[in-house]
Amino acid sequence: MSNNHELRLNIAEVNEVIKQAFVETALLYSAKNTEVISEVGAFSSHPDSDIVDNGILRSRQTLDFPGNTEADLYWPVEYAAYVHEGYIRRNGTVVTGRPWTELAAERLDINQTFSTLVDEGLE
Repeated sequence: MSNNHELRLNIAEVNEVIKQAFVETALLYSAKNTEVISEVGAFSSHPDSDIVDNGILRSRQTLDFPGNTEADLYWPVEYAAYVHEGYIRRNGTVVTGRPWTELAAERLDINQTFSTLVDEGLE
C-alpha cells in the first residue's frame, strides 16, 4: 500500500499571509509603544521613571507603510528623542532616557508575534 502525500503551495497566497502578518505585527507594535508611553511605572528602575506626556507624544505617534516590506513608526515631536535617549541638562544633571521602543519590542516579542501570525494564516 503506497502512502501518497501531495503538497500544494500557492506562493501568491503565502505572500499575502506574510504581508498581512507583517502589517498586523506593526500595528501591534505601535499599540504596545502607546501602552508603554502611557504606563505609570514602566521605567521604575530609572531615576525619572515615568514618561510625563501631556498626550502629544502619544497622539503624534505615526505608523506609515511606505512599501510592502517597510513600516515606519515615529514620533514627530521635538522632545521625543530626548525622552527616549536621555540628555544632560545645562547644570550637568543627567536625565536618563526611557527607551520605550525597546521595552515595547521586548514585551511584544516581535519575531514570535510575526511567526505566530504567519502560522495561523497558513493553517
